Order: sequence, then structure tokens, then C-alpha cells
Amino acid sequence: MSVHGKDHHPLVDWMKLDHELGTLSDFLLLLEKAHMKGLKVLLSLPVNATSEQHIWFSESRLSQGIPVFKQLLLV
Repeated sequence: MSVHGKDHHPLVDWMKLDHELGTLSDFLLLLEKAHMKGLKVLLSLPVNATSEQHIWFSESRLSQGIPVFKQLLLV
């Protein structure tokens, strides 16, 4: 799966599922069956492909001091 959306722009919402890959229910079923077999499921989050429109960036711009968003992002 590409780290960019179908239009090749950085992703804004990491929680939105690409329904070509299945639904959240499909994933939860996969996770349950994997765990029943003693398997772990590893997910990757390529944050370097996150859009500046993502909430992490907007919250970082609004925050004061060194909150969690400032620690994660250099804006």
C-alpha cells in the first residue's frame, strides 16, 4: 500500500480505511484469528508521508510550551 492517497498527496487521516483493502471488521477478524494462532500483527505508520493538514500539525501550531505535538513534529 502506498503511503500516499490515490491522488499521490500526503495523507491527512491515518484512521480512514481504504475499502479496497477491506473494512475495519475484516481487519479485526484477521487480528482475532492471528492471535488465536499465536501470531502477532505488525502495522507500519510512515509518518513522513503525513500531510501538513493532519491534526498533528494543526495542534502543534496552536500549542504552547513543549506538549506532545511539539515533541513529535518540527514545525
